[in-house]
Amino acid sequence: MNRHRFRSSLAALLLLAFATACASVGTSDPTLVRAEDLLSNSLSVYDGAMKYHFANSTREPPEVYAVFERVRTGFPTAWQGLYDGTREYKRVPDRAKLDSAIAAVRVLLDAVAPLIGGQ
Repeated sequence: MNRHRFRSSLAALLLLAFATACASVGTSDPTLVRAEDLLSNSLSVYDGAMKYHFANSTREPPEVYAVFERVRTGFPTAWQGLYDGTREYKRVPDRAKLDSAIAAVRVLLDAVAPLIGGQ
């Protein structure tokens, strides 16, 4: 896959993830809906990014390789923290803790934004 097609694909996945991460359905708690949407959508972004990375890692510039490795090593822990946070939030609502877990996952996803021309 060439760089332009990768950037287009990754941009589409990121837009989908971020757009649905901010959605609220019905009368559900918007924070919980955002967290659960981010949990599911971030897996697609992570999967697509890692497939590209594993297929192209020997041809990536060092700075691109470093970003992918940061996401590869940090995402599973951040995702698990968000998953655990949503379970705890359902038990004892604490928006600050859940917002913190959401932020941890978004930081890693935002790390790939420079690769697709984002900010």
